Amino acid sequence: MRRDEVKEAIERERAMWGTGPRSAGALSALDAVEKRLGLDTLTLPGPALGRKPTSRTAADLAAPKVGSQAEAVLLILMDCVPLTDESIFDRRPIALDDVPPSTIRARRIGLVEGGWVREIDQNGKTKSGRTAIRWGLTEKAVERLFSPAHISTKQGGRNGAS
Repeated sequence: MRRDEVKEAIERERAMWGTGPRSAGALSALDAVEKRLGLDTLTLPGPALGRKPTSRTAADLAAPKVGSQAEAVLLILMDCVPLTDESIFDRRPIALDDVPPSTIRARRIGLVEGGWVREIDQNGKTKSGRTAIRWGLTEKAVERLFSPAHISTKQGGRNGAS
């Protein structure tokens, strides 16, 4: 495994743990692993490696592919926010019935990393009563998803025509 892949895996793990009081031990362990491997000073480039900063920013907010699991998660968050990972899973479409919660969570993490979704607060509750992070759309995602141009193409025609 390359150094940047290890660093990415640690960052994904860190994102899953969040910032709650129960995550302190796990985050400390991740910090120790990072330091031991010498990754604490390694910064990852954006998703569009080797491209100009403007291209990287555009790639960060590239729309998920139509029909993908990531698009399904984004559509759920467009309809109802803020939601916990558990609530996103409960609202998944029938096409994703056989997809485990960890996969839905991974798609949400990808949307966070891509600039589409952000942490809203930690006021959510799981079915078991534990505190959970609630997720919602970023300002850029709202601007892009609810722009007249995007809405007209989703309706099947140009300028809103059906």
